[in-house]
Amino acid sequence: QVQHENSHTKSITSMSNR
Repeated sequence: QVQHENSHTKSITSMSNR
């Protein structure tokens, strides 16, 4: 469950990192 959210957060972080 937590891992699923972590994946979503990682995607957002990657975009923000841009």
